Amino acid sequence: MNYEDKRLEALNSYEILDTSPEIEFDNITFLASTLCNTPISTITLVDKYRQWYKSKIGIEARESSRETSFCSLAMEKSSETIVIEKLMEDEDFRKVGLMNGLTDSGFYAGVPIKENGTGLILGTLCVIDYKNNSLSESQIKSLEILAEQTSKLFEMRRRFKKLTKNNEYLNIRYSELEKFAGVISHDMKSPLNNIISLIKLLKDDVDNKLSSDSLEFIDHIEECSIQLKNYIDGLLNFYKNDNIDFSQKNELMISSLIDEIKLMQNDFTNVNNIDKSDYAVSY
Repeated sequence: MNYEDKRLEALNSYEILDTSPEIEFDNITFLASTLCNTPISTITLVDKYRQWYKSKIGIEARESSRETSFCSLAMEKSSETIVIEKLMEDEDFRKVGLMNGLTDSGFYAGVPIKENGTGLILGTLCVIDYKNNSLSESQIKSLEILAEQTSKLFEMRRRFKKLTKNNEYLNIRYSELEKFAGVISHDMKSPLNNIISLIKLLKDDVDNKLSSDSLEFIDHIEECSIQLKNYIDGLLNFYKNDNIDFSQKNELMISSLIDEIKLMQNDFTNVNNIDKSDYAVSY
């Protein structure tokens, strides 16, 4: 992937092209125009075929072709701040100036807006005048600081959009978990309650009529069913409770939990291997 492709990919990742004006960026162009005493200031983003203004002062258009773009030309000529005091005396800028209606004079200064980390140029913060002009060192420094702040605003905006998307995804997942909890409540909890109730009835009905081993296995079934019910109740409470205090934490030994589940499984396995003669009831 060449530089231009990487640059365009970075620009598109911000999802900012063709978005509505935002006061944070309008404040930047206002300050740039005021500090540099120019009638025009723009935050210009340059994509494949056009330049588009995220914010602008002194012009009506929202975009124009790259062929008529001072900012696109500035990006091609330098990756740093560029100041053209007598625009119509510069061979390259004169051509673009003529396409923009300038005749004898003009001024352009632009600072690249770079992606944090990669340094890829997304566009420029520029100031333009219809007459020849110049900037002091402090004005140039101020313009560079504003361009840096613009880059940070872009990054904050991109991160906010990402967080918003993640939050939307988490809300969807939470809704799915709530539905799943409802399924568990109906499809698992109810049968477990029935099993526990039936075991109690069975124990009351056949008390002293089963062998001690059989009664022990029935007790195991009851105990395991209650444990499983408690696990399910805990899960349901977790997903239904919006006021969980995550600062209250208890240590949980995963190995102990696994051993406990294995023990429950072994108990049920042992029950399945019981000699049916053990269940003979004498009346």
